[in-house]
Amino acid sequence: MKFALFTVILLCGLNGAFAQKAVKNTTAYITSLRCDFDRNEGVVMFDKNVYIDYDGYQMSSDRLFAFISGTNEVTRVVALGSVSVTNGARIGTCEMATYDKRLRRIEMFADSKSRKPAKLNDTRPDGGTIEGSKITFWTESEEVEIENSRIEVKSGKSVGKGVL
Repeated sequence: MKFALFTVILLCGLNGAFAQKAVKNTTAYITSLRCDFDRNEGVVMFDKNVYIDYDGYQMSSDRLFAFISGTNEVTRVVALGSVSVTNGARIGTCEMATYDKRLRRIEMFADSKSRKPAKLNDTRPDGGTIEGSKITFWTESEEVEIENSRIEVKSGKSVGKGVL
């Protein structure tokens, strides 16, 4: 079931969410098998097969909570279970992710039960892979902070048998 009308009204305040630059009046489209809205608490829960398409970014998860202010503007998002975020060039995977609109910050968390790390993979030719128990990414500055990190970077062009 697609909640396009609902998301136009509620989620157009996501300017900059999962994006490098804020874009005014961009609409986030969210699909899921179920959606519940608690106006008193200011929380919208999307459940089962959640998929977001927003300004060139896509996110999928098992469940997503959108926290809204009194003006129906999204202030924070929490995605749970098999989370994937991508803009084509970068692909992030984790068990839980949060987005704070005020700070323009995405936090990705590892799965504490299986110990599967949060992972951010840059698929561009000069990209690399970052893994950790927590990855924090600021969308405006593109700064990244990793806890318990493991980083794989491409170190140069091949020359003969060696790598520079």
